[in-house]
Order: sequence, then C-alpha cells, then structure tokens
Amino acid sequence: MSNYKQQEYDFVNRTKEILKQYKQFIEKVPEKDRFECTLLLNCCVGLLVVPKEEWSNYLPDDLVSEKEWGLKPEHISQIQGGKKQIKEIVTHLRNSVSHYEFTVIGNSNGDISRVDFKDFNRQGTTTFEATIPVSNLRVFLDKFSEFMLHKMKQQQ
Repeated sequence: MSNYKQQEYDFVNRTKEILKQYKQFIEKVPEKDRFECTLLLNCCVGLLVVPKEEWSNYLPDDLVSEKEWGLKPEHISQIQGGKKQIKEIVTHLRNSVSHYEFTVIGNSNGDISRVDFKDFNRQGTTTFEATIPVSNLRVFLDKFSEFMLHKMKQQQ
C-alpha cells in the first residue's frame, strides 16, 4: 500500500478508483449481495467531505444543472437562501452524510433507487432537503470530484 504524495488529492483519486474497481468486481457477485449504493454513500467521505473540508475556497458558484453537474434543480426541494448553487448543495450534502441525515428509498424491485438528504441548523430547523436518484448522485459525485481534483492539481 503506497503512501500519499498529496493526501487530499490522493484520497479523492483513490476513492474514485475504488468505485471503478467495484464495477469490475460486481459482475461476479450474486445480485442479492450487491451493495453499490452503500459503497457510493461510504465513498462520499472521499468524494464530497474531504474536498469540501480541505478545499472549500474552490467550491464552484455554479447553479445546479443536470447537464453540467448531473443534478436537476427539482432534486433540491429546499435550500436555505433559495439559491441552488453547487457550493451550497455540497455543504448541505456534506452535513447530511456526516451526520447521518439521509434515508435510502427502494423501488418496487427492492433496489435502492434514490436517497433523501436533509440538513438542519443548530436550532433544528430544516435548511436543506433533496431527493436524488442514485444514478444522478453517482454522476454528481463523479463530476464534483473531477472538478475538485483539477483545482487541487492546479495548486500543486
């Protein structure tokens, strides 16, 4: 196991590699034992939390769009301030994942099809709600982590 050269960059990049490796491995696993959504949510630490915590000055101001970021504005039903900017969404998703304020929702086949995320302020008032299909979440995490890896590489 090789050491990190630049810890944040390597951690994010290696997390992306774990997801790629899982795609190769999953075909050999019976369908009932496939846990790709659980892995994806666990990988939020590397793809979302680390970039947000360590490189927050580089979070994009872009408004959410499916074409650019993989998320539709309608996936976000509530956000404090009303602006559906990526930097705000990332902050709320980070809080939701870190404080275990998410719920997975299954479809009629029993597969996880979407994830409900929530965030709250210190007074307990809801500041963020989103229901994101797993496929969109996967695309968003990939696009966001690529964006952040690019920013990190520029700063080396």
